[in-house]
Amino acid sequence: MPSHLGHGGLDAGFVWQQLADIQKSLGAIDAKLEQQKESSVKLDADLGKVKADVAEFKQIRHTAKVLGTIAGVVLAGALAVTWFVVREAWTVLKPLAVQQVQSPPAPPAAK
Repeated sequence: MPSHLGHGGLDAGFVWQQLADIQKSLGAIDAKLEQQKESSVKLDADLGKVKADVAEFKQIRHTAKVLGTIAGVVLAGALAVTWFVVREAWTVLKPLAVQQVQSPPAPPAAK
């Protein structure tokens, strides 16, 4: 006959011991659940920080794209103005350059 059985059934000491063990186990489970809740709250806070950082990086990226577009437009405008000025200058100076090339060389200066 097992030691936890008395004459008429279960030994009361054994039952109380089992109940005490179950209560200890439940207490440990409750403590573990509390730790999980605290960990979950911390993870939620960390996730919030990450989401805020991602939003900030997206804003920075958008700002960089806008500034890059503005810089590109300004550069294209500057190149267009420069090209226009050079073309107009060549239009004015080309006849003078052609005349210089086609004219006979000047005689050496007398001393």
